[in-house]
Amino acid sequence: MKTRLLLFVNLFIVLTLIIPLGLLPTSAWQTPLAENETPQAALLPPPPPQAGQATYTISGTVTDNGGSPVTGVVIEAKPVAPTPIVFVHGIRSLPPNTQLIGCTEADRTRPTDPAEIDAYFGKLDDTLAQYYPVFYARLVSNSCYTPSLATNARYLRDSINDAKAQTGADKVILIAHSMGGLVSRAYVESSLYQYDVEKLITLGSPHQGAPSDVLLFLMASGWPGVTTLGAICLDKYPALCEFSFTGMIAFNNQYSTRRSGVAYYAISGDAPWNTRNLLGKATDVLIPFGDDGIVPQWSGVGLSGPVITFQTDENHNAFGNNQYNWTYFSHQSPGLPLNDSRSYTECIQKILVDSPAGNCGQSGLRYAATNDVGSQLSQHTPVFYETLLPGATLTHTFSIGAGPAIFATQWATGTVGVSLVNPNGTVIDAGYAAANPTVVTYTVEANMAAYEFPSAAAGTWKLVQTDAGVPVTGTNTSSFASYSSNLSISGGTDSFYYQPGATAVITASLQGQVVDSANITATVTYADNSTTDVTLANAGGGVYQATHPISNIPGYAQIRFSAVVISGGDTVDLGTSATFQVSPVSLVLSGSYQETPQPRSGSSSFYDSLDISVGVTAAYSGTYGLSGDLVDSQGDFVAHAVTSSSLVTGTGAITLTFTAADIYASGLNGPYSLTKLLLTDE
Repeated sequence: MKTRLLLFVNLFIVLTLIIPLGLLPTSAWQTPLAENETPQAALLPPPPPQAGQATYTISGTVTDNGGSPVTGVVIEAKPVAPTPIVFVHGIRSLPPNTQLIGCTEADRTRPTDPAEIDAYFGKLDDTLAQYYPVFYARLVSNSCYTPSLATNARYLRDSINDAKAQTGADKVILIAHSMGGLVSRAYVESSLYQYDVEKLITLGSPHQGAPSDVLLFLMASGWPGVTTLGAICLDKYPALCEFSFTGMIAFNNQYSTRRSGVAYYAISGDAPWNTRNLLGKATDVLIPFGDDGIVPQWSGVGLSGPVITFQTDENHNAFGNNQYNWTYFSHQSPGLPLNDSRSYTECIQKILVDSPAGNCGQSGLRYAATNDVGSQLSQHTPVFYETLLPGATLTHTFSIGAGPAIFATQWATGTVGVSLVNPNGTVIDAGYAAANPTVVTYTVEANMAAYEFPSAAAGTWKLVQTDAGVPVTGTNTSSFASYSSNLSISGGTDSFYYQPGATAVITASLQGQVVDSANITATVTYADNSTTDVTLANAGGGVYQATHPISNIPGYAQIRFSAVVISGGDTVDLGTSATFQVSPVSLVLSGSYQETPQPRSGSSSFYDSLDISVGVTAAYSGTYGLSGDLVDSQGDFVAHAVTSSSLVTGTGAITLTFTAADIYASGLNGPYSLTKLLLTDE
């Protein structure tokens, strides 16, 4: 059964509703033990090891808020076991199973294999297993399917429950990589949360998103005829679009508040150029500023609130070369055994292993073998996505500026021959590179080839791809060039979210130096892979614009900007991309609200939570999300709540739960108001 088309389209509707909730006495949100409450066991640390044979008598008195003794309370000593660590992995199998060979409906709920995830985390989990019980989250992510972040948050909850059941612990520590960090936030910062996470450590998680150029480049080689993220996310990899800048804007509005009582740590890398493999170099030049191969470093540490951040020089996971492979999990360097990563030795070890516990070390360190050629390759051409058929040849032209340059080609399967023709007509191939090592370096790794120039000539180059053993159905290829230039391009729309039939203003901007003339085209590709080309007009001041009527195809749409720019007599090609969402009105607020304090027990005057039921009308059955903020009479933030609910067509309600602990922690009295409601169609 195919999943509904709109299952993964976000409806970014932000409404402010002022709803008086009535004065809630401060005492109602305090948490002393009342006389009618069930007594709780008091946990005491075990006796010191050197006195293990001694006999102790434990005594004590528990009093209520007024200082009166409470009877019936049992005080017992329990050994304090180490808090279990649950490792939360990222997205698996890139690129996905393009042909969906062997994929079944069961793949949509098939959890990852713990043995696979054990290998995934390299040396890191093995090192920490010497000090902590180690468990692995069993998320759903495979070569056929990866669901939304919110869906995987439910699988994480189940994995945490399993770790607690096996150890008897009340809380766990989450160490989460990439997508796993976002899944962890979707659990900890939502109504799913069970107050059972002590620390959340994220490694290379795109808290502010990743460029759509990189996400598409990593996926498109395995997806025939697809040139947009929306088509990939539509039914097979919905989580992928959530990683985009557009997707993370919605995610961060929904999960906007760090959970009180959880210690947050965000670690992010910027891998040096000569520690990267070809794929890592290609993605590096598609990402502005420093990155780990997928995630911009600023995004990996871009988590607001009380968060400790650490910047390192490590790659995402699979972007090291055969000499250096510095990942968040381990370090491999020439002539040395596999070592612990710097993420571990300079941060994780200090907060989890050292006694007394310390803080993360100096951030932003760059070590030996650094060579930041990538930082000089400041611009790139548009990326060409095509299929090379048996016996065929594909030729692309790139106009670049003088200086360092790289020409890269990636393909899905088989063997592809790659050569260049420089502006003077000289053919550059593997043989030429071998004979002229100071001029050019040619490298082939797996299904990728690249020519690197320390000083390339300005002008128009040709990149030629030939069949050197492609399958009968052909192979998907992705090609581009990156070079040094003072010119730069940025592009986007006047909104990240549109309803069908709306009009978008598409804008591209050129910066860096005087432009003599420019021809800029925006290719808009929707989730059904339909495409529209839009020519942008010069609006002055380096700004180029056009209007575009939004299609009725829901989902993520991608804009690929292609610019031919003449500046100072030289012609260069510039490319970038952006995304937006097309969001039909599938859910609206009906205007009904009901607040209900939830007592700890039937007759208690103390409350566990404040529940607010929000009336909605659904255009069709499905799973919907709702988030909102509670503020006091001055508009100061009190608490945030996120939840999701299955609804049928017609009127219904979604309940937001604001916990007593969060409200009490704010220190702010009522009356309270509900605001910043965000609806999502999940």
